[in-house]
Amino acid sequence: MDNMLNSVLIEGQVTEVPNQIIKDGLPYCSFGLKSYRVETDNANHQKRTQTTLIVISTGRLAEMCLKFFKSGTAVRIVGRLVNDTNDSLAVIAEHVELKPVKKANEVAK
Repeated sequence: MDNMLNSVLIEGQVTEVPNQIIKDGLPYCSFGLKSYRVETDNANHQKRTQTTLIVISTGRLAEMCLKFFKSGTAVRIVGRLVNDTNDSLAVIAEHVELKPVKKANEVAK
């Protein structure tokens, strides 16, 4: 069977302080991520939906997540979907970015 594309790009906020696990001498980091989407229906009513996922990173990436992430941090994650041990979806992070924080007096362009 050929490999199929399994790629995720998601932006959101870290929901908790990242947890560190050492497995076979390799650092792992896991944290919750919530992402919001605002949709407008035909009657011009807005509805906000939330998706919550677990994100897992390893190695140097895990160390960086542990160092810089805290609850509420805005991030962008690139990775792949996997089934975690609770039979729900998780994202294995391959790349992470801190999103810039907009100041209250900045105007959207």
